Amino acid sequence: MDEIISRLKNKDRAIQQKAAQDLRILVEGRPSLLNEANKRIFEMMQGDTPDFHKIGGILAIGK
Repeated sequence: MDEIISRLKNKDRAIQQKAAQDLRILVEGRPSLLNEANKRIFEMMQGDTPDFHKIGGILAIGK
């Protein structure tokens, strides 16, 4: 999951979109991984994080 989260923080929108898709596949049917992913996405989207990190989080939620 670390690698996928890292790709969600990438400035390249295509890389972010692929990471969001990969994350969805990874957590499907795995509630404990889904909870961890939700926590990490929430952390990406709050505070003084760069806007492209927030966009990656939004893409992950939207998938």
